[in-house]
Amino acid sequence: MPDNAATPTVEVTITGAGAHHEALTALLNEHGAHGFYPEGNTFRAYVAAPVWGEAKADAVREWLDAQAPTAALHIDTIPARNWNAEWEASVEPQHIGPFFVRPSWSDAAPPPNAYPPLVIDPKMSFGTGYHATTRLVLELMADLSFDDARVLDVGTGTGILAIAACRAGAARVDAIDIDTWAVENTRENIAQNDVAERVQVHHGTLADLPLASADIVLANIHRAVLIDLMPQFAERLREGGHCICSGCLLDDAPAMRAAAREHGFAVTNERSSLPWWAVHLTRAAA
Repeated sequence: MPDNAATPTVEVTITGAGAHHEALTALLNEHGAHGFYPEGNTFRAYVAAPVWGEAKADAVREWLDAQAPTAALHIDTIPARNWNAEWEASVEPQHIGPFFVRPSWSDAAPPPNAYPPLVIDPKMSFGTGYHATTRLVLELMADLSFDDARVLDVGTGTGILAIAACRAGAARVDAIDIDTWAVENTRENIAQNDVAERVQVHHGTLADLPLASADIVLANIHRAVLIDLMPQFAERLREGGHCICSGCLLDDAPAMRAAAREHGFAVTNERSSLPWWAVHLTRAAA
């Protein structure tokens, strides 16, 4: 959610267009949105009210009429609020496996068996350790060796998974997101976690990155996007490489397993926190 206390925010909610979340993110990004929250069959985006207008609302309606005619669009204006103050009042540090997540305004120390803290200030980007989909990835990461690994973090959000990979020993992380605000937020977070020398942040799609072999892919996005990206994950991962996918509902698991098998992956581990589900895949030898 936005952190500007002086500016109202427009919340754009679209239901019934679950197969189009990636395209909706791109569309609304063009119209000034900076926070995107796909969840199940609902998609929410947030735009500063001065940036929004009826012409942009009409453009979204026209797109939906053409691409998802059964989808419903609802637009609300949220009054100006001090989101930072509300967040700071509610957030507490999180201990997830060997990872310890806290915001910059907390001086809480990690327990003795944890890595150095992941200091995450989320602003408008997704990924704080407080949503189940992020926690599931961190739990699955705890079972992997990241020593000297080359990692792809696809849909990086706040950069939390990229930073976690560095804490676990990764040599290099390429973190990518189509959201300009997420890219900016990630750069801020990697700087305050002192991992900027190991994390390269990219604005764009995975296809925009030069093809290079990776040891591990981390992707906390959405089922439809994950299935679309599965061929690229397989192409970029070395044989025996690992892919952790999250952002899926438990009901999505059969479709995800089928897509993984189709592209040469075996299921190594699964975790769920109802209604969410995540999976650790291993790329088989060709």
